[in-house]
Amino acid sequence: MPKSKFLRWLIVFSLIWIGVFFAFVTGLVDQVNRADVTKLSFVILGLFLYYTILIGFSVCEEKQVPNLYRDCSFVSNIFLSVGMLGTVIGFIYMLSISFGDLGMADTTSMRMALQTMGKGMGTALYTTAAGLVCNLLLRLQIYLFIDSENNG
Repeated sequence: MPKSKFLRWLIVFSLIWIGVFFAFVTGLVDQVNRADVTKLSFVILGLFLYYTILIGFSVCEEKQVPNLYRDCSFVSNIFLSVGMLGTVIGFIYMLSISFGDLGMADTTSMRMALQTMGKGMGTALYTTAAGLVCNLLLRLQIYLFIDSENNG
């Protein structure tokens, strides 16, 4: 039974890495890097991969890691909070920097304001998306691989 549990984890882990690979190939990672001024999306992704690997070690070694269920549940909630924090920071960045030196007749300042607004909006949306997706995938792993009765 534990070997089949590890194989299921390995399939989930492989699917995650295929998703990361396609994100690199399609240029999504580069786009997020350019748009997310806070880089919180990468912090969320790094923590997600760390806890995914920790779950894998727990499943592979067939022993319970103390408080793994509690820690993963806490971190998955942190993903949502950090994503929302990135949203707020993105909106603040967008609104505070964009309209400071805006001249309605000057097309260059309008273009710069729109570019800044795009970066702020990119930060807001990419951090929210990273928090939501990583929360969902970590919750799925908690459900599939961590026995809540033994770790709760």
